[in-house]
Amino acid sequence: MRASNAAMEGQLKSVNRHLARTRQVEEVIRFSLSERVLHEVTRFSEDRVLDFETTLQRIAKERMSFARFGDGELRLMLNPDYNLNFQAGSAPLRRDLRSVLTYEGYDQGRLLVGFPFLFRSPHWQKVWSDSWPRLREILPGDVEYGVAHVSRPIFFGQVGLAGVDLWRDVWEGQRVCVVTGRGSRFAMVDELFDNVVSVDFLHSAPKNAYDDLERVLEEAVAARGVDLFLVSLGPAGTVLAAELSRRGLWAIDIGHLSASYEQAFKGAGEPEDRPVSQE
Repeated sequence: MRASNAAMEGQLKSVNRHLARTRQVEEVIRFSLSERVLHEVTRFSEDRVLDFETTLQRIAKERMSFARFGDGELRLMLNPDYNLNFQAGSAPLRRDLRSVLTYEGYDQGRLLVGFPFLFRSPHWQKVWSDSWPRLREILPGDVEYGVAHVSRPIFFGQVGLAGVDLWRDVWEGQRVCVVTGRGSRFAMVDELFDNVVSVDFLHSAPKNAYDDLERVLEEAVAARGVDLFLVSLGPAGTVLAAELSRRGLWAIDIGHLSASYEQAFKGAGEPEDRPVSQE
C-alpha cells in the first residue's frame, strides 16, 4: 500500500512539473506574441497621448469636456458578445463609443477623449493583444488624446498629492452637477471637492445606464445653474460627457475618482470591489 501511495505521489509530482513547464512555455509564447503589439501601443502613446499633468491642465484651462476609455469601453466597443456586470453591450452602444473615440461628430476644441494608460500587466497585455489590431484601423491620424487614467489610483500613485491640486483646479468655484446611478457609492470627498460653490445630483439607472441616456441627457441640457457636469456612469458616462460637449456644456467623465483617492491616500480597497449600487 505504501509503495502504491509513493508511486501515486511520484506521478502527481511529475504531472505538476509538466504543468509548470507548460505554463512557462505558454507565458513565453504569450509575451512574444504581445511584444509587437505593446511596441506599437507604446509608440502611439508616446506620440499621441498627453501625460497625466497636461491632460488635467488642458481640461481646467481650456474647459475641455473629457470622455474616458478604459478596458471595459474598448471591449464593449469592439466585441459584440462582451458585457459588463453593470452594462450590457449593444449595437447602439458600440456605435456611440466608436463615434466618441474617433471624434465622429465631435469638436476637438471642446472634447478631449481619454485613451488608456500604457499598462503592461498580464491583464492589459491581453487587452492590448485583443484590441489593438482593430483599434489601429479606426484611430484617426490627426487627433491628440488625453490619458484616461487620471481618475484612477495609478494617477495618484505617480503624481501624488499634486494630483489632488490638479483636480481641484478643474472645479474651483464651479456650480457642479454630479450625474451618477441611483444608490451609487460615489462620494464628494472634501479633500477633492470642498472648493465647489454648489452640488446637485442627477441620477440614472444603477445598471444599464446607457438605456436611460436619452432621458438623462434631456434633463442635463434643461438644468439651470450648472457650470460643470461630473459624470460617474460607466460606459454610458463616456457617451454622455461627449454628448454634453456637443451641446456646448462642460462635462467630465470622472469615473471612480473619489474611490481612487481613498485607495491612494486612505488605504481603501480597489474601486471595482465596491458594489455598483447600495440599492
